[in-house]
Amino acid sequence: MEKEEDTLMPYTVEELLERAEEGRRQIALGNYTDIEDLLLELDKEFEEESRDKSSFTAAEELHYEAL
Repeated sequence: MEKEEDTLMPYTVEELLERAEEGRRQIALGNYTDIEDLLLELDKEFEEESRDKSSFTAAEELHYEAL
């Protein structure tokens, strides 16, 4: 069975630049998720997956990991 790493192809500089430019275009069009909204979505997913796992929110966990 092939590992995922074995099937990944590196990007060229041109491809990376195009991906970055496409990201900037999408942001300019308003196609992005605010970090607070993203953390709320993650909290909902984590809560659904495991109610007993942790009492911290995703934002709190990021804060403690940064310390």
